[in-house]
Amino acid sequence: MKNKSKRIALYDPYLSTLGGGEKHILSILDVFAEQGYE
Repeated sequence: MKNKSKRIALYDPYLSTLGGGEKHILSILDVFAEQGYE
């Protein structure tokens, strides 16, 4: 039986440079989590 969970990944090449973009990435991931993605 296959695992049918929905998964998504976001890649940020600038994660080591903090500057506010992390807030946007986390907001995007929150939207996907609400849609049932892991």
